[in-house]
Amino acid sequence: MEVIGKLRLVAGLLVCSALLASGDYSVGEYGEDLETSAITRQYSVMDEDGNVCMTLSLAANITVPFRYEESENHTEVNVTTKRTFSLPSTDYSSTNASACPNQTAGNSGVFNLTFGTYGRMGVVLGVYVSGEGKDANWTVDLLQVLVDYSDPEFFNQSESGVNGTVLFTATEGDISSSNSNGYSCGSEQTISLEPTELDFGNATLVYSDLKFDPFNTESFTDCVPAQKPNRIVPIAVGAALAGLLLLVLVAYIINRSSNKRRGYEKV
Repeated sequence: MEVIGKLRLVAGLLVCSALLASGDYSVGEYGEDLETSAITRQYSVMDEDGNVCMTLSLAANITVPFRYEESENHTEVNVTTKRTFSLPSTDYSSTNASACPNQTAGNSGVFNLTFGTYGRMGVVLGVYVSGEGKDANWTVDLLQVLVDYSDPEFFNQSESGVNGTVLFTATEGDISSSNSNGYSCGSEQTISLEPTELDFGNATLVYSDLKFDPFNTESFTDCVPAQKPNRIVPIAVGAALAGLLLLVLVAYIINRSSNKRRGYEKV
């Protein structure tokens, strides 16, 4: 899986490069689309026959680090901060660089959402398949975010501190399913992404209302969010033990005092 992950990384870069070379992407003014409050968006991928073969819907915010210069006491200093943006609608994005997987062991596919002024902003999900037919299992073995720091709709180039695009790759996350089902997760999840370059921090992807269906079966397996440990039971047990210890101590003191009085009376 490690070798496959590296191959998927190279494939993602090649897909992005091919997309930039072909110019096959949507451009335009975002207007109200460029918001930090995530809205659930729905995307789909078509096969060669024009049929929907893969779908993705989610509400997502991407937070990326950037650096700008600020004058302080007549001295230019670098200030590192973060910028958050949500994914755009289909009017301002494209999935044309995607490729649907099939239900064959060892097969793979890629969901590639591109957007931005020059089509150099993007989200890539690589899918690896194991099993056959209805028993096919799949997992997202690659999750990347491509950020174009020269895009004027997201950054002021004179203050972004970076010239060009930077690829961020997820270091965690578990998006997978079995029996050819899609994956569904309504709760909010946060994924950290490490940059291939830059030295001032990771990006984060925060998503909710996720439904990813790489085979377009329209049936889903729900995620099981990690449950917070129940602290009530250990606190109650601890309090009960403390109370019991106190009762034993009081009984011991009373008993000892009583024995002393009886000793004095005998004397």
